[in-house]
Amino acid sequence: MASSVRPGASTEAEAWLRRKLVSNRNYWPYWAGNVASWGGLGLADVLFLFLVYADTGSPLAVAYVGIAASIPVIAVGLPAGVLVDRVDRRTLLIVTGFLQAGILAVVPLSLALVGFQLNVVLVLVFLLETATAVFRPSATSILPSLVSSAALDDANGLLQASTAIASTVGAGGAALLLGAGGVYASFAFGVVVFALSGFVMTRIHPPVGALARPARLPRLSVLSDLRAAFQYLFAHRALLELTLVSVALGFFLALSTPFLVVYTVQVLAAPAAAFGYLVAGFSGGFLVGSVSMGRLGIVRRFGWTLIATLCAGGVLYGVLALVPMFEVAGVALVTLGVMFGLITTAFFSLVQRIVPPGLLGRYLSIDETIGLAMTPVGILAGGLLTDFYGVRLAFGVAAVGLGATGVIAFFLEELRSLHFDAPPDPISVPRTALLGTRADEMPAELPAGESVPEPAPVRDEVWP
Repeated sequence: MASSVRPGASTEAEAWLRRKLVSNRNYWPYWAGNVASWGGLGLADVLFLFLVYADTGSPLAVAYVGIAASIPVIAVGLPAGVLVDRVDRRTLLIVTGFLQAGILAVVPLSLALVGFQLNVVLVLVFLLETATAVFRPSATSILPSLVSSAALDDANGLLQASTAIASTVGAGGAALLLGAGGVYASFAFGVVVFALSGFVMTRIHPPVGALARPARLPRLSVLSDLRAAFQYLFAHRALLELTLVSVALGFFLALSTPFLVVYTVQVLAAPAAAFGYLVAGFSGGFLVGSVSMGRLGIVRRFGWTLIATLCAGGVLYGVLALVPMFEVAGVALVTLGVMFGLITTAFFSLVQRIVPPGLLGRYLSIDETIGLAMTPVGILAGGLLTDFYGVRLAFGVAAVGLGATGVIAFFLEELRSLHFDAPPDPISVPRTALLGTRADEMPAELPAGESVPEPAPVRDEVWP
């Protein structure tokens, strides 16, 4: 039986819900599966690049690997979103995990049977990234069905920080494995990591009625489903403005970030190895920002935080361009990491709350596809600027671009006011959906002696 919760009790209840995250029997297999998958991807990226360069000695062949890895997101990202909104997301996570393991297993098998074949490797890279293009929106879309809304920020923060670390560790581990065990053993280890991701995802059992499955859509064509998603995006101006700003942000980051190693050597006059310290500083800042997002309540003022991040990012990139000191660069990159950790994690928490579950997979795929489509353009522009005019100009252009994007965002009223406020009392969380716990595991009362509301009716509609 539902009862109204007295003023102030919701804060206590939310704190209790956050503490319950540590005992959530659905979140931790989900978390482990994501960490394993991202660690496997970091490992596979290095292994493929090493294999191709070691056998060809051609930088052009290495470029082909990068192209093969970038095509799937652009080519199949939108249909992947439709798939995520049509098929049980838990099933997709399991299948893609084992599929990634199977694709990677073909590499040593192919090497043993026919030797190194560049075309075969490129096809396998393409297939691996295709499976990943399905995995990512599936993983993001299922999370709201595994944890309560009150715990969503903390769940996203821990996930973003952990997967960033896993990807870095995977890349570093690949170098150690290649030196210790060789190519065959390294790829075999990658197969085990991806298989582990698929296996632990089988331990997820979303509560009944918790929207674990996407809304059941009428079986329309893929184009019709995508048209509905784009109609939703264009009908919600704040989300459309957010997507366009994200595209600009991705472009200006791609203009400069890939050339940080050049900046380290040419501008800071430091050894190339010092580049690693700068990357570590950014990664550490990103981790801090990710795990702090929920405590700071960024989703409650997301629009203003995004604007501040863009403007401050422009200032910090300007500092990198104008103040060529290693210590200053380190502080600037740590600060940038914190800000981007905050805003990236807040983005996922925000859209998971405001986009209808039946459209979430397609929305995420649209955002990712459009955003990543500009990345090669940004890298090419940054490469040309760096080659002809020096890397400081590339960072300067990125600084001006980020700052200008922040100023433009300030004048976009819908984007500026974009936020999510948790609904007021009572906390309408289904008893069996609360953090994946069973009904018999729930306490009889919330903190302050307030009773737990009865399950709210589940809505499966596509449109809000």
